[in-house]
Amino acid sequence: MENQKTKTPRSKLFLFTYIFSTIIFLFYSLSYLPKLVGDIMDEGFSTLYSNTWEVLVMTWTYFTFTVGFALSWFKKFVAAIIILFAAVLQMAPFLIIDANFGSLIFGLPLLTIGILLLVLHKS
Repeated sequence: MENQKTKTPRSKLFLFTYIFSTIIFLFYSLSYLPKLVGDIMDEGFSTLYSNTWEVLVMTWTYFTFTVGFALSWFKKFVAAIIILFAAVLQMAPFLIIDANFGSLIFGLPLLTIGILLLVLHKS
């Protein structure tokens, strides 16, 4: 009989982290990219820097998270820092400027992913 490896808690955490981060990335992409592409088609690339602060925060948060997500497959620690930065970038302006707790819908999953990547890096 072959030795069957049992799943360790670390491998379960690894699997959960990457499935969760992929689902969140796909959700964010499907919810934000159509709007971004539509804005670029209407207004050109100036939409990336000349809109209201809310649009700018969402755009740069998405780009930052995308970079962090791509790096998470290779460099967990760097990706964790970038994704934690994206979480703060998403939540802080909305909470500070107009007490909009809706930003937590996008920010808390990013914060969770960043923390999970840090835990994976440490273990």
